[in-house]
Amino acid sequence: MLIRSPRIKSQIIKNNPILTVDYSHLAEDEAISLCHEFRDLVIANNLKDVLLLIDITGTPSTPQIYNTIKEIGDQVNPYIKKRCVIGVEGVKKLILTFYNNVTSRGAIPVNSFNEGIEELTRTSDLNSHKSFSGNYRQTSIC
Repeated sequence: MLIRSPRIKSQIIKNNPILTVDYSHLAEDEAISLCHEFRDLVIANNLKDVLLLIDITGTPSTPQIYNTIKEIGDQVNPYIKKRCVIGVEGVKKLILTFYNNVTSRGAIPVNSFNEGIEELTRTSDLNSHKSFSGNYRQTSIC
């Protein structure tokens, strides 16, 4: 798996493969570009049962970002098993609630990286899924 962005990482945590995408403190155009790169990575590598941790702390909530997330979410949803989102506060909380209701995707808001990892790796939710299928390779954590 070729990861071109330092903001996308594949990691093995608690014996589970987790994909993290760091959108924190990005401008609108950078966030949209990273959305497209994330989609391309997941689809090109045919990743399945992805446990996804997203950080949106300090990134603006604009109509363009929301529309991009919805469009790309439709494309990658078959690959995602569970997702958590860090940095959901204020208007972002309302947008995430609306997004979850409209799409039935169930993105879980969490307060920190560690809380997200705990939520994603809860064994009662994972049972038989211990690895991605597809072209998956671990990369280092910065």
